[in-house]
Amino acid sequence: MTFRIDGPYALDLKYLSDDASGIHVRCVNKDQSARKLRRLPVGRRAGELYIFAIRRQRGAGKPWYVGKNEGTDQGSLYKEALTNEKLRKYARALAEENSGSALLFFLSPDDRRSDNIPELETFLIWLARQRNPHLLNKRKVSLTPRFLHEHRIAGVLNAGAGHPGKAADTFRKMIGWNRPMHIGRLQE
Repeated sequence: MTFRIDGPYALDLKYLSDDASGIHVRCVNKDQSARKLRRLPVGRRAGELYIFAIRRQRGAGKPWYVGKNEGTDQGSLYKEALTNEKLRKYARALAEENSGSALLFFLSPDDRRSDNIPELETFLIWLARQRNPHLLNKRKVSLTPRFLHEHRIAGVLNAGAGHPGKAADTFRKMIGWNRPMHIGRLQE
């Protein structure tokens, strides 16, 4: 089973301020970001994973949250990534980073459905935690991924020959890998 990477997609930001207290907060503009994602091919998929990252200057970004979409209708992926609960998490990450662009990466199975999504989610949380110890995920943070030899992420993990494109390069940099990784089956 191979998972394809889409992104990074920049989310639109807005600033909320309270003049009385002098507090200014950056947050994701839900309506504009949803409108942008809805027009993209990824906006018409369901049943995938996503990573919210913040990119400062020209870097590939730092992961802050790994999410799983359990919806099955078209368009459920970007809707899940932009729920109010997720927007609060993104606002916290934006406040901690203080500057940078908000990005979403999406991973989707080639066959549009997969039983491996929970294991891949655990793996992505583990990877993101290595790159950012302040990851905002609360579940699956203490788990170690199993069966890595069964997962394939185009251009990132156990990938075949050929160049998968800029999305895979940017994704690898965002998770802290400089080159594709190949993991063989462990001998028992």
